[in-house]
Amino acid sequence: MNSLNHHGNQASCSSRAASFREQLSLLAIVHHLEDIAEDIASGRQVKALHAIQELSGRTLDDMRESLGDHRSLAAHRPVHEINLALHGVRRAVLEKRAKFEAWAYRWDDDAFIVEDEETGLYLRVDPADNWSMSTDGTPDFLIADSGLVSMVAALNDTALAEEVSRFSNWLANREANQ
Repeated sequence: MNSLNHHGNQASCSSRAASFREQLSLLAIVHHLEDIAEDIASGRQVKALHAIQELSGRTLDDMRESLGDHRSLAAHRPVHEINLALHGVRRAVLEKRAKFEAWAYRWDDDAFIVEDEETGLYLRVDPADNWSMSTDGTPDFLIADSGLVSMVAALNDTALAEEVSRFSNWLANREANQ
């Protein structure tokens, strides 16, 4: 993954993550615009026109998807409630994921650490569930956030709204069985 630094909270739905995704999208748009400018300069106006139409369509699709994610979050439990519940079972959650993925992990006091050179994953979760992760094979931490919901979303490469939906159901079932 590319550099990503965000902090998840209920009100913003990981506003820094969304901001970063927007920055990546904007960077991709800039690269496409540079290619389009090169096509125009080289006399390939028709190719440039098609590229502009494709770029505008993809940008609109991305915007619609982002709005849908934000709307779907409102139908579920607040992220901070889910994170609080997960914090209570954090050791089991983290160890279960590590065992499932066959990661080499360790505990340093109450900090969970994965340094798996084979898969290229480096993960650290501090006692307050602030986490940092690198998936590009270097121990440089390129993704950082707080809360286990956003960490699971990053590990699963899913939208935060999808994990909030899943964990909302988990929390409702957990409360019903208490």
